[in-house]
Amino acid sequence: MNKIPKAFSLIEISIVFIIIGILVGGIMSGIDLYRDFKEQTVKRLTLSSPVRRIPDLSAWYETTQQDFKIWYDYGIGGRQLDGAWKDMNPQLSLKKNLTGRAYVNDKGIAGFKSIFFFWNHAFLNSELMPQYELVSSEGNTIFMVLECQLASGTCGSPFGISSTQYCQQSDQGKYKIVIEHMWDDFYFHVRGENEQTQSVGGKYSANNWIGKSRITTFQNNPNKMFIKIDGKLFAENNSIDPAKFMIGSTPVRINIGCAGNIEQSGFYRDWRFGNISEVILFSRPLNNKEIEIIEDYLSKKYEIILDK
Repeated sequence: MNKIPKAFSLIEISIVFIIIGILVGGIMSGIDLYRDFKEQTVKRLTLSSPVRRIPDLSAWYETTQQDFKIWYDYGIGGRQLDGAWKDMNPQLSLKKNLTGRAYVNDKGIAGFKSIFFFWNHAFLNSELMPQYELVSSEGNTIFMVLECQLASGTCGSPFGISSTQYCQQSDQGKYKIVIEHMWDDFYFHVRGENEQTQSVGGKYSANNWIGKSRITTFQNNPNKMFIKIDGKLFAENNSIDPAKFMIGSTPVRINIGCAGNIEQSGFYRDWRFGNISEVILFSRPLNNKEIEIIEDYLSKKYEIILDK
């Protein structure tokens, strides 16, 4: 005669759950320890970064060294930044902190905090300052770590230097440097004091951006302009007219999070989704070795494989 199996008692079930809890707790503790170790490693990497030592650093924005103040928690949308994204440039006493309306993503690029732009009118900008402290007629080099997310076909245009506070159609002609990221377009524009624009860029499919972190490098000098993506040359313009490239003394601001284009419609604020973790601006054209050093630092920090 077959025995009827006994049901587990509450004590036996409790013991099983205790064992499972210990195992899961150990795993979660291990994950937390690894996350803490990774965060501390990245902070040390930032503090010893070659960015600090390479001359002519104009501005440096980074997320692992700053405890962000939060104004409002949007839940699934993100947490709205209260205060500033601070300029951590050790070479200059004048800090170009960015304020405005943006959000903090606690688990952004590489699992670290990122500045997150979403919905309309999300942007950050600095106070007006002398143009020569940000950009130079000799050229400029800009690095950004960004991750684009698609919304209505638009990836956010992440960076600009202008003589105005906001990105709107009426602002056309007030921009000196713009990195344009719309749809499948990825361009770098420089406008001189005579309002003539020189550009470099091309088509880069949105599929190459969505949910993928990229190290982007931009440079302009009196001889050429170029864009690199993950260490690989994306676009180059060797037909630069130095006469169109002069930078004047007009006070300007740094703007991050503006979307738009440089054609007849001008610049304007638009829908944009994406994370930005680091922005580094030099007021001169770095040489190839210096560029590789910065790209290597960003690659190690954000676990992005360079395409060489």
